[in-house]
Amino acid sequence: LLSQIHLTAPFWFASGLALVGTLLGLFLLQETLPPSQRKLTHEPLFQIKGITHALLSPVTGVLLLVAFLRAVGDNSWIIGFQSTTVDVLKMPPRTIGLLFAGAGLVSVVMQGFGIRILLKVLKSQKSLLLISLAGAGIVTFFLFLIKDPVLFSIVLYLYMAFSASQVPMVPALIS
Repeated sequence: LLSQIHLTAPFWFASGLALVGTLLGLFLLQETLPPSQRKLTHEPLFQIKGITHALLSPVTGVLLLVAFLRAVGDNSWIIGFQSTTVDVLKMPPRTIGLLFAGAGLVSVVMQGFGIRILLKVLKSQKSLLLISLAGAGIVTFFLFLIKDPVLFSIVLYLYMAFSASQVPMVPALIS
């Protein structure tokens, strides 16, 4: 909707929201670690030994690979999203913005409520992660084949429903 004002307006709005979120986090969120338990470390931030150990661990290594592939996939679809929506589907900026907003809403709903409901049915984070990975992969394949804007929107939201559940689960399983 902000693209109606100017094509850069949505980006300025998003950066403003990020700034507000950062400031709210900085000033309103309390540190959970008591001062007596805080300690400065002089260890290097990037430790090859620790990273190698984590990557070679059967569970952690697979989860880190999943997190990496998911990040690559998410960034790839964002890059390809514009080409598809503008060049192939011939959507105007307003429609593209509404698709992004809808995708974000689906993600919020899935992460906020959907995961809890699905975990009651499946009883296992690992099962839910496996199903969400398979579902996201299958749906992604169909996104490449679709040339109809309405069907593209439906499949996009289905992808977001599968994909969004992975965001909190992977770090939870790693920790």
